Amino acid sequence: MTIDEAVLLLKASQATGLTTLQEIILRSSWEGKTYTNIASEAHYGEERVRKVAAHLWQVLSDFCKEPINQSNFRQTL
Repeated sequence: MTIDEAVLLLKASQATGLTTLQEIILRSSWEGKTYTNIASEAHYGEERVRKVAAHLWQVLSDFCKEPINQSNFRQTL
């Protein structure tokens, strides 16, 4: 699965779709960037990025029925 396919799948599966920040986190994490880098590049606070990411990984975990986090989501998908 590519990152584009993962993003489209999540957008379609969520009633509210993905926020811009969620998509940035997904794409940046796919590229191996840290939350610090993501926050800096996206002009968000690092704590905000971490909170949104934690929720995003939970959504992905629920969707895939297995634990997903920043370090394993690329391999899992």
